[in-house]
Amino acid sequence: FGDQTTPATKRSMLSRFDAKVVDAQKNAVVAQFEDLETLEERQAFADNFQEQTGFEFDSISARSIRKTFEADIAADIRVNEAALNETRKAIRGTAKSATSILTKGGDPGAERVAEIVSQAEASGDEDLLRDAQELTVLRSAVLSMRKMPPMSLESEINAMRQGIDGLGEEGIDTELETKIIDAAEKLLTNMSTNAEKDPLSLGAEVGHIKLEPLDFSSAQAMADSINARSDSALRVASIYNVEPKYLTEQEAAALSTQVNKMTPIEKASFAMAMQDAPNGLFAQLSEKG
Repeated sequence: FGDQTTPATKRSMLSRFDAKVVDAQKNAVVAQFEDLETLEERQAFADNFQEQTGFEFDSISARSIRKTFEADIAADIRVNEAALNETRKAIRGTAKSATSILTKGGDPGAERVAEIVSQAEASGDEDLLRDAQELTVLRSAVLSMRKMPPMSLESEINAMRQGIDGLGEEGIDTELETKIIDAAEKLLTNMSTNAEKDPLSLGAEVGHIKLEPLDFSSAQAMADSINARSDSALRVASIYNVEPKYLTEQEAAALSTQVNKMTPIEKASFAMAMQDAPNGLFAQLSEKG
């Protein structure tokens, strides 16, 4: 009987077959695109996917595939940008916290600052990297100024107001210079406020002395631990040009409270144990009542 298929039917069948082949090729190209991990790889593949796969598409099919890729790449860019913005925000927050620690008398530490610089560099944000690098300079400047006596620091501030060597031109013309001077002025204010009030704590905070805790286990142990502070007390008194104090503000308040709770016999015993204590000790205690 022979083949009864009409030419029109054959053409229809071939057309459907061709369409299935094209769909299969499209799916293979899209799958290959989706397997790529980086945005750069996807962009390069989208630019010449026909050459890379060996598939030849008509202009309509190629345009459709390219639009699919462009939409996916645009979505990837948005996701990456959002993630990068969150990372930058977190780095800025960490840098701000480290700066605050510095200006309030603490030290975020060289390791933490170096990590901030490394993270900023990896973010690709030039402004963020500059701020992180300036934090390194700020930390170095602040730590060196902390150990200066108040009069020396005041002179240093006056000199810096004419401009800081290595930063900008003559005068104060960079944001970093203003940050350093602002930190120095806050430091001087802190010194002026605390040197008279609590020189031991201030000296320990900036590293002039190592302050060992008092031994409250007995009157004699306390006397010995106070006497052991004589050199440290005299050292910071000399640096800050104040009268020596042998207790921190907190210790003086605690010891005064403890003495006030003693019986007359206990107070007499305490006074005997403290007979070799520095002259300024009882004057400091009397200020606390």
